[in-house]
Amino acid sequence: MTELRDRFDALGPWYTCFEIDGVKLGGPNSYDDDYRVKLFFDWIGQPSSILELGSLEGGDSVQLAAPSFVKRLLGLDAREANIKRAELAAELLGRANAEFAQADLDQESLGRFGRFDAVFCAGLLYHLMRPWRLLEEIAKVTDCLFLDTQYSATDDVTVEGYEGSLYIEGRPSDEGRYSDSDVLSGLSASSFWMTLPCLTETLEQLGFAIRHQRDIQDWGGYGPRIHLAAIKQ
Repeated sequence: MTELRDRFDALGPWYTCFEIDGVKLGGPNSYDDDYRVKLFFDWIGQPSSILELGSLEGGDSVQLAAPSFVKRLLGLDAREANIKRAELAAELLGRANAEFAQADLDQESLGRFGRFDAVFCAGLLYHLMRPWRLLEEIAKVTDCLFLDTQYSATDDVTVEGYEGSLYIEGRPSDEGRYSDSDVLSGLSASSFWMTLPCLTETLEQLGFAIRHQRDIQDWGGYGPRIHLAAIKQ
């Protein structure tokens, strides 16, 4: 167990806590039994392949990859340190069907990764400057999307025809981008939060129909949030 802890410590500091062989390792925040993973399977079904966008350190990844019907889980994250941590957690928890790759999801072309039965995008969209672009990319690689995102209650700003508001991210580095240790911030100094009508209209224009929806009026003091399952018609 000392060797295991040393492997974790070598990649630290961690945000996510993992329990392995009854021992808690990593950081203080556990994703075990994340209800969003349960919603994903309840709403989407039994996808054989899953693309996870914004996999962080693999807290949800190892749960998404756990069912026997999931043959492939690909997690994408912008930070190399997160990828290394997620790979270690998946290895130690026996998730041989889980793989990870580094990708800036404000700019990435998802088509190079192939098609997937479903996409799991939780806690990411509102950290991007051009969230509509990622939605366009998602529509190219899947017919089934699970989305968990904050949205704007106001339409203060219009960017490229999309309505919403700007949100200031965490403290930037001297280069104007965020360090690997700031796992919950976007890569830019600010992000764009779409309004809910703008978000749903964009999904509909991309061929999706919203089949399930859960609205949260205030998520931890940050404002309204939505969980939804969108399926191509």
